[in-house]
Amino acid sequence: MLTPNRNPARRKPGWKTESGFTFIEMVMVIVMIGLLASVAIQRMFDMARQAEIAAEATTIEILRSNLLTVMGEQMLRGEKASFPDNPFANLNKIPEGYNPRHREKPTGRDKDDGLWVYVRATGNEVLSPEDAGTTLSSFDVDGFIYHQRNNGRVFRWAYDRTRGAISRKFPVPDSELEQALERRAEPDLD
Repeated sequence: MLTPNRNPARRKPGWKTESGFTFIEMVMVIVMIGLLASVAIQRMFDMARQAEIAAEATTIEILRSNLLTVMGEQMLRGEKASFPDNPFANLNKIPEGYNPRHREKPTGRDKDDGLWVYVRATGNEVLSPEDAGTTLSSFDVDGFIYHQRNNGRVFRWAYDRTRGAISRKFPVPDSELEQALERRAEPDLD
């Protein structure tokens, strides 16, 4: 007498078999999705950083252009032409993050992220034309334009009011906050 075939792998044609993902397959899919997401997130951060740098460069170029525009308008009106004390003066559109009442350079702390500020120079600071990134014969520093990026890094540009020139970008040495964090992280060797 024949016994029915009890092996589940051998089913009669037409019978449905159950199929699905094994646990290992699901784990592999989750790992692959995680890897793809981490790459996408990194690219997103890189694009945001590049956009912030481009906006920063655009703001400086707008300031440079505005200096010439203000002087040209004064000349057209027959007034004595001079560059403004503050390079942010007379802008049609104020850059996002500019605070005219703020008189100190950014600290590197989160509260200053995105801050633009102009700070008058305290002494007779002079940059060589090469250091300023210009072809002028000299460069006298009347003040500094500061910008703190959203990552806490601070950059500055020197402003020469006499010549209506803005220097190239300089990174500001580590902010007070970064210096304090480094001091805490350094082991005492005494």
